[in-house]
Amino acid sequence: MSRATSVSGPKPAGRTPSRKRTKAASAVPAAIADERLHAAIAEAAYYRAEKRGFEPGHELDDWLAAEMEIAALRATKSDGSGASRQGAS
Repeated sequence: MSRATSVSGPKPAGRTPSRKRTKAASAVPAAIADERLHAAIAEAAYYRAEKRGFEPGHELDDWLAAEMEIAALRATKSDGSGASRQGAS
């Protein structure tokens, strides 16, 4: 009978892998979101550089300004009140 008790013991261990799968599955969308964020910042930085004729020496400034621009857009979008703020101005 002690074996029957030990057979029921592994059930909680069987639940552990499903938790690991959940964590792994949630990490994938985060990685995709990071890639999209990086791509959006790179694109915004590119357009900033293009506006000033790709003059060298301003790459970091372009990138940092693009990060701030994208962060502001994301904050406005996630806030949901961005449209009402723009309409009020």
